[in-house]
Amino acid sequence: YQRRVHGHLVPVDASQDAGFVAPTPVVPGTAAAAGGGAAPASTAAPIMRCLVEFKRGRTHQYESTVAVAPGDYIIVGGDRGEDLGMVTQAWVPSEGDTAPAKSGKGNTADRSGRESPVGRVIRRATPKEVQHLHGVQAELEKRCTEVCQQKVLDHGLVMVVVDAEYQFDRKKLTFYYDATERQDFRDLVRDLYKTYRARIWMVPTNGRWKSGSNHGA
Repeated sequence: YQRRVHGHLVPVDASQDAGFVAPTPVVPGTAAAAGGGAAPASTAAPIMRCLVEFKRGRTHQYESTVAVAPGDYIIVGGDRGEDLGMVTQAWVPSEGDTAPAKSGKGNTADRSGRESPVGRVIRRATPKEVQHLHGVQAELEKRCTEVCQQKVLDHGLVMVVVDAEYQFDRKKLTFYYDATERQDFRDLVRDLYKTYRARIWMVPTNGRWKSGSNHGA
């Protein structure tokens, strides 16, 4: 290592030169070696998990980088869209919770016994959105139930529509029904889709038809 002193190059011990900065070694195969600069920082893992309740007591677990607490209303990633629900439990997972395990029902669950997360929390809901959920959307769902029941009669089906639930973005509409026997409501679903322009889902409330009971359009 040499430096210029009074116009002459003089050998200098780099370790004794306070102004010397050693170059960063380049490791072959890295982004720096390829001319791409520093590698991007890794994405932070979710800091929380929470159970979120929707209409009719339906609950799912979500991961969240937003601090949430029981009673908070939040927007979550839904079925090909966004949904709004209320947090019933929130916790920071321990190291053991991060490794999934099979629950007794064959569903994936974490080591705490809860189901594995189905999605992520997007943000907290605004007061206006919560008001819309309990006001305008509740009225829409009531009207949807009445319309669907009339269409059930029009199609000659033997079933009773007891409730309706919109996904918050209104891209999906679920109808809950009672029936004593299996129903072929494919024509009904197509009719409902033409009316609401949303994916239609039919769910039995008595749980008799465990397979083939949910039909979307």
